[in-house]
Amino acid sequence: MKLKNNLLISLSALVFSGAIYISCNQADKKETKVVTTAEVSNPHADLNLQYPDSIFVGTETCRSCHEEEYHKWKGSDHDNSMKIATDETVLGDFNNVTFKENNVVSKFFKKGDKFYVNTQGPDGANHDYEVKYTFGIRPLQNYMVEMEKGKIQVIRETWDSEKNVWFNQHDDMDDIQHYEWLHWSHGGGNWNTMCADCHSTNVRKNYDFEKDEFDTRWSEINVGCESCHGPGKEHVEFANSEEFEEKKDFVEGLYIQQFRTSDDQKTLIESCAPCHSRRSQLVQNFKYGQTFYDQFAPEILRENMYYHDGQILNEVYVYGSFIQSKMYHEGVKCTDCHDAHKAELKFKDLNKVCAQCHEPQEYEVKSHTLHDTGKDVRCVDCHMVGEVYMGNDYRRDHSFRIPRPDLSLKYEGTPNACNQCHTDKSTKWAVANFEKMWGEPHHDWRDTLALGRSYSEEYVSELKQMVEDQKAPFIARATAVYYLARTPGNESLEAIINGLKDPEPLVRFTSVQNLSQLNLDQRVSYLSPYLKDPVRSVRIAAAIALGDAPESRFKGKWKEAFDVATAEMKTYFLQAKDFREGPFGEGQYHERRKDYTKAIASYKKSLEFDTLMNEARFSLARVYSIQGRAKEAEQALDNAILTDPNSAEAYYSKGLLYAEMKDWPKAAESLGKAAELNPQNSRAFYNWGLVLQQLGKVQEAEKTYLKGLSFTKQDPSLRYALAALYEQTGQKQKAQLYWKWLKANYPNDPRFN
Repeated sequence: MKLKNNLLISLSALVFSGAIYISCNQADKKETKVVTTAEVSNPHADLNLQYPDSIFVGTETCRSCHEEEYHKWKGSDHDNSMKIATDETVLGDFNNVTFKENNVVSKFFKKGDKFYVNTQGPDGANHDYEVKYTFGIRPLQNYMVEMEKGKIQVIRETWDSEKNVWFNQHDDMDDIQHYEWLHWSHGGGNWNTMCADCHSTNVRKNYDFEKDEFDTRWSEINVGCESCHGPGKEHVEFANSEEFEEKKDFVEGLYIQQFRTSDDQKTLIESCAPCHSRRSQLVQNFKYGQTFYDQFAPEILRENMYYHDGQILNEVYVYGSFIQSKMYHEGVKCTDCHDAHKAELKFKDLNKVCAQCHEPQEYEVKSHTLHDTGKDVRCVDCHMVGEVYMGNDYRRDHSFRIPRPDLSLKYEGTPNACNQCHTDKSTKWAVANFEKMWGEPHHDWRDTLALGRSYSEEYVSELKQMVEDQKAPFIARATAVYYLARTPGNESLEAIINGLKDPEPLVRFTSVQNLSQLNLDQRVSYLSPYLKDPVRSVRIAAAIALGDAPESRFKGKWKEAFDVATAEMKTYFLQAKDFREGPFGEGQYHERRKDYTKAIASYKKSLEFDTLMNEARFSLARVYSIQGRAKEAEQALDNAILTDPNSAEAYYSKGLLYAEMKDWPKAAESLGKAAELNPQNSRAFYNWGLVLQQLGKVQEAEKTYLKGLSFTKQDPSLRYALAALYEQTGQKQKAQLYWKWLKANYPNDPRFN
C-alpha cells in the first residue's frame, strides 16, 4: 500500500511572508556620504541603484512652503517613529530603576546625558548597553542599542507610555532563552532586518551575507515627507526656479510623488501598503512610483496569520484586512478616515469618522444597533474588533465585518464582537441572542474560506466557485487557491489553473506558486506565459516554479523572458539573505533543481536565522526522505515537535514518513496524534485508517474513518475508504450505500465510477 506523501506540497510555493514587526537605523553621524546625482545613472529606474542622500532634502526644507502639513506632521507617530535618545525624546524612567520580568533583572540608569540599560545579553549574562535610539511613542516606546557588526537591536523591556511603567512586551512567552531567535539580541529583535525600512526615510540595509554584517543607512531618521512623496531635490529646485510660475501647471507631479483626492482607492492604498502590510520585499532598493506588487508580496489569509474567517490574528497590520472589506470595494481610501499628515483619525469621536458616510439618524439609533444608544455604543465595537500586539497595543481589524458569533462556535478561538463586550456570556448565548435579534446569519465567502482550511474534498466545489466567479475579495480568492493546492482532487487543480487568469496579481501569484507540484512538461505549458506577466511578483513566482527547467526548453523571446525573471528571482533571494525567507527560498529553488546538498545547506541557514522556523524542518525532512536518509528526516521532525509540541503538521508528516519506512505502529501513533491536534484534517484520518488496516485492525480503521466524517461530514476520501473497507470485508450493503453517494456527488470522478 502506498501512502500519498503530502509532506509540504508547497515545494516551490516559496513562502513570501515578511515577518517585519519592529523597526530602527543608525545615528546621524553615520548617514551615507554625499553622492552627487551625476554619480548615478537613474536611481528611479535602475533596481540595482540606491537613491543617494543628495537627492533628499529633508522635512525641514519642505516646511518653508508646506507649513500647514508640517505642523500636522510634527509630533505625530510618523515624526516619532525613530529618534536619537535624548532627554526630549526618551519617555521611560532611567532614574536607577530596576525591573524584573520572566527571570530577567534589568536596570535603567544614566551616565551624564546618555541612557543605559543593564540587561541579559546574547551570552545569558547581564551587560551595560547604551540606549542610542527611541522607537515610537504611544502606547509604548521601544529602545535600541548598537551591537557588533552594525546590528541594532530592540531590547525587550518596553515603556508603557499610557500607564508610565516598564513592561516586557513578550511576557506571554516567558521561556525565551538567550540563544533563541526571539531573544532581543538575535534575529527577532534586529532592527536592520525587522523594522528599519518603515521607520526611517530612504533606508538602505546594506547587508553583507558573507560577513553577516550591516552598514545600514538612512537619509532622515524618522518617517518624513519624502518617505511617502519620494526624493524632493528636483521638486525644490523647480519650485525655486524662475520658470516655476510659468510652467507649474504643465509639469506632471512637479517632480514629486503626489497624492490627490481623485486618485482611486487602489493607487492610494497601495502607497500605504509597503509599511502597513505583512509582506516580503522582492527588490533590494525600493522605487517610488512602481506598483506595490512589483516590489512586494503580501501575506494571504492563511493559518497562523489570520483566523479561519479572515480576521486578524498575527501582527499582519492593516492592508490584508482592509482589502477584504466592503469599504475598499466601494472605493473608500485610507485618507477618508485618517489624516495622512497627522497619522491619526480625523475625529476623536470615532462615530463621527463613520458618520462622514453613514448617516447617524439611520445607523446611530436603536433600530440599527438593537442596543441602548449612548456614549458607550460605538460603531467600531461591533464592526472593528481587534487584537493586542506588543503587549499593550490594541489594533482594530479593518475588514469592517458584521458580528458572526456562530463562526466562533464553529472555529474555536475565532473572536466575535458580541463576546468581546459580553465577556461574562458564552458563545452559545451570543449565537442565540444574535439570531433572536437579526435572524440566521447570511452565508458568504467568509464561511467558504473557513471551511477550506479543513483541506477536505467536501468543500472543493465551493472554493473553486469562489476563485472562478471573482466576487469574493481577491485576497480571499488567493487564499482559496492556497487551500485548494493542499486538497486532493482534479477539481482543485482545475480551479488553481483558472486562478492564473485572475485580473489581480495576488491571485495569479498564488496560483503560479501552487502549480509547482505538476510535472515539468505541465509547468512549462501552464506557467511559461507568466514569465512575461506585467507584474514582477508573478514573474518571480514563475521563475521559481520553473527553476528546474533546462535552458534548452526556452528559445528566442521565451529564453529572454526566462532569463529576466530568473535574474529578478535571484535579486529577491539576495535582498532577503538577512532573514530566514531568503535562504529558505533558495533552498526550495535548489531542491527543485535536485541539488539536494545546496538545498539542505540553505534550509539549515534559515534555521540559523530563526530557530522556530518549522517550515525549514519540514523541508529538511522531505529532502532527507528523498535521499533515503530516514533517520535524519525523523530527527528533523522530532525537532519540529520540540519547537512546537502542538504542531499537527509535524505529527502528520512524521506519520507519513513512518509509513514510507513501513513502521506501521509508529505511523499509526503519529497520524492519530495529528488527527487529535487538528480534527479538521481529513487526510490525517484517511491515512491513519489505512495504516490501521495495514496492521489488521479493521474495526479500529472503521471507527477512525467514521470519526473523521464526524468532523468533515461530506469528505469523499473518507467515504471512499469506508466503501473499500466494507467491500473488502464482505459488507456489501454498507459498501453500496457509500458507492451510491460517491457516484451521485462525484459523477465524473473515475475512482467512483
